[in-house]
Amino acid sequence: MSFPLEEDERGLPAAPGDATERLQQRVSAREALEVISRVPDRRRQVKILSVAGFTHDEIGAMLGFSYTRVNALATEANKLLRTERRLGTKVRPSEHN
Repeated sequence: MSFPLEEDERGLPAAPGDATERLQQRVSAREALEVISRVPDRRRQVKILSVAGFTHDEIGAMLGFSYTRVNALATEANKLLRTERRLGTKVRPSEHN
């Protein structure tokens, strides 16, 4: 089995370190998605939109929530994520809806 060489932005074969770094970034991204997937729906939606750069006002307009509700959901999502990271536990959506 052969693997095609990855190319850099100039179209040249990428250095081995570059491929290793990209692989690590992909693994980290998958781990982050696994963690965020365990956050309850509304909290997850708010967190993802926030990470994407939307303000609480914009998120509220998109989801039909007040600024205060968006802030509360973001705070709850952050708390769940911090707890999971600190304890290594799995968040169960049914416990935090």
